[in-house]
Amino acid sequence: MLSIVSNDAASGLGARVKQAREALGLSQGQLGRKMGLKSRGYISRLEAEKVGKRPSDELVAALVRALNVSREWLVNGDAVPPLIPPFVPGPPRAAPPRRPAERTVEIEDQFPSRAQFLALARAEGADEAILEAVRLYRFAQQPPDEVPVEFWRSVYKQLAQERKAFRRELRAISLDDDDENGEPS
Repeated sequence: MLSIVSNDAASGLGARVKQAREALGLSQGQLGRKMGLKSRGYISRLEAEKVGKRPSDELVAALVRALNVSREWLVNGDAVPPLIPPFVPGPPRAAPPRRPAERTVEIEDQFPSRAQFLALARAEGADEAILEAVRLYRFAQQPPDEVPVEFWRSVYKQLAQERKAFRRELRAISLDDDDENGEPS
């Protein structure tokens, strides 16, 4: 069968497989088992880009299903990458006490998919500060009529990555300040 993966696209395929696998928190062995492979060896070689031939369409389809990513992103790096795994709602939590009705102002979200994502993410215990940033997210240009839940997941993941990078920079600055003051770090 003819594969749609070109030699050029295969050079980044391994990196995208690794990125998606790590985002899902899967080991190479777990990903291999999820795809029906008997060992993690192929996944390891694929991520290291040491696979001699292009992956077959069937293997690419199995990767797409196992990693919950789009074929376009996995094969070509096109489209929006999957930035976080889908949230699976856990058991319902007790609702916090509500303020008196006269003080509560409910504003209907312009994007029902955002409200859906926020509810699912909260049920999973996602970081409230980042969820608040997602809730306040505004488009720079005219937004599309419909925005899928996956878009809000990608916004959440991007904000989480930026927050993590910011915290690393703060730690590095703090360590640099300690070094300049002659204090041990």
